[in-house]
Amino acid sequence: MYIGNTPTTQLYNSALDSFNGDGTTVAFTVSRVVGTEKDLDVTVNGVPQDPNNSYTVNGDVVTFTEAPSVGTGNIIVRFRAYVVTKIVPDDETVTAAMIANNSITGVKIATGTLTGDKIASGTIGSSNLTITGVSAGTYGGTGNTPSLIIDAQGRVTAAINVATTSSGGGTSSAKSIILNAVFGG
Repeated sequence: MYIGNTPTTQLYNSALDSFNGDGTTVAFTVSRVVGTEKDLDVTVNGVPQDPNNSYTVNGDVVTFTEAPSVGTGNIIVRFRAYVVTKIVPDDETVTAAMIANNSITGVKIATGTLTGDKIASGTIGSSNLTITGVSAGTYGGTGNTPSLIIDAQGRVTAAINVATTSSGGGTSSAKSIILNAVFGG
């Protein structure tokens, strides 16, 4: 019985594997990968086996602690649950409260999708900055005027010193611009 609409997709598909014991074999490959011993009900000669002590599971291999006795079809492995389909939420239905802390990593974030208000202060290190080719240093000063080129994102992409001369043939004094910005890291 369902409350609401009846599901259109089956989420459980029961299955059963049987094996012949030979008194020496302890490992048996089952038809499905399972996550834990408790995902199976195992019987040998009709006797339920304890998933904590009688066998272990690694993927699709059930390994008994002792070889089951000789018998035809005397080992029965019944799967408790098996997901046939995954439930995928509709687009734009997952909220921030539904996402576990620290569960989204950089490989899951599309390039160019983070904006300034989504970046915590001090979290971008120098290894994450685009190299512009401009050397850190002092531009301008006695006899020089700085010439800077700044791109649309505010990055200094070129910086040179331009010699400044006075009308009398000597050099004049100019102000210095010191470029030594640090962005975390």
